[in-house]
Amino acid sequence: MLAACHLPQREPVLISVVEKVQHPLGTDCVAFADCTTQEIELTAPDFLPRNGRDGDVFTRIPTAEMFESLIAHELTHLLVHQSHPDRVNEINQEYMAYAMQLQSLAPETRMLFLDRIEVADPQDTSRINLFFMNTAPSLFAAHAWAHFSAPANGCAHFKRILDGEASFQSWTY
Repeated sequence: MLAACHLPQREPVLISVVEKVQHPLGTDCVAFADCTTQEIELTAPDFLPRNGRDGDVFTRIPTAEMFESLIAHELTHLLVHQSHPDRVNEINQEYMAYAMQLQSLAPETRMLFLDRIEVADPQDTSRINLFFMNTAPSLFAAHAWAHFSAPANGCAHFKRILDGEASFQSWTY
């Protein structure tokens, strides 16, 4: 799936499954890719947050699919870095990673996710920015997927990003 979107694997990648992942900045997270060491740390499926009552749509995804989607997300970061280490900014990387994460889900699971988040216009990219990515990752992911899945986008848009012909705004509020 990633190679088809212009992201071939060029170096070996080490994936470690652990009880708890800590981001280098000190916060807990469910997964992390270290582009300097080509390593991914993932929270073991038994320890993934599963409380759907907190409003996070990601917690409604079946555990096995969530785990696999996290691999797709983090692997996207590493493969972007392997191909274009200095060209792709953070917001473009996150767009690509969330698009691949949702792409990796079964269609019915993806709909379970998307049915809970309203995306009016797939060409509206105003919510594909660092503010939404940091404050409302589910909303950001839904908008990234809507844009990615629109006609003429998908892997072709990935190529435009990788070639420096397209970019999302990297501003924050």
